[in-house]
Amino acid sequence: MLRELETFGLMRDPEKYHLTFYGAPGSAARWGWRFEGHHLSLNFTLAGDRIAVDTPSFFGANPAAVPSGPKKGFRALGEEHDAGWAVLDCLSEAQRREAVISTRTYGDIVTSNREKIEPLDAAGLAASKLDERQRALLWKVVEVYAGSFEPALADARLARARDGGVEALRFAWAGSVTRGVPHYYRVQGRLFLIEYDASQDGGNHIHTVWRDYAGDFGRNLPTSTAFGRDLLRDHYASARATSHRH
Repeated sequence: MLRELETFGLMRDPEKYHLTFYGAPGSAARWGWRFEGHHLSLNFTLAGDRIAVDTPSFFGANPAAVPSGPKKGFRALGEEHDAGWAVLDCLSEAQRREAVISTRTYGDIVTSNREKIEPLDAAGLAASKLDERQRALLWKVVEVYAGSFEPALADARLARARDGGVEALRFAWAGSVTRGVPHYYRVQGRLFLIEYDASQDGGNHIHTVWRDYAGDFGRNLPTSTAFGRDLLRDHYASARATSHRH
């Protein structure tokens, strides 16, 4: 799409991507893999043949809605867009004043590509202040982002989100409350963060991310998990010990 729409000559190649493996794939050892392409970053850390970590995960779209040509109106990340707006639209005026934390966006997702993130400020509207219908729409946002993955991984993400407490979720909005203008939202729980940003190209360029506060890239897994340790650090320590022996 961009190759057809852009006029400044930047090369766009949908087949350009990177697949990286960390360690040796197998049923016993710790290992990981990453898939990187334009507007796509998927990271998986495994303990033997079990997936221990599936975050961070980043999806982007430009254009989010195709503005012209044979595929005019085609939308990428449309569910993520619609789910966020559904929450904003269902709020009362008083709730909206609490949910909208800034009249301007941040230019991109706030956590960027940081190796490790901490919970953001407890800004926005708490799920505990929502009625049952509103809370269901907020949970729908979480389901949409989890649903990008195959069912077992999606269920595991939803279980983590519930484990942190559904009523502890917070919904925050920044930017315009008029469709088609730059905007941003996030859903923050005790264990995870979802960010959606549509700041660029007049709000038609989307970046989204799901981050876990403990576990991203296989680091600092909480003791409540089946692994309860830093898989990546363990892998590096094992690799160094093997190297020294040889």
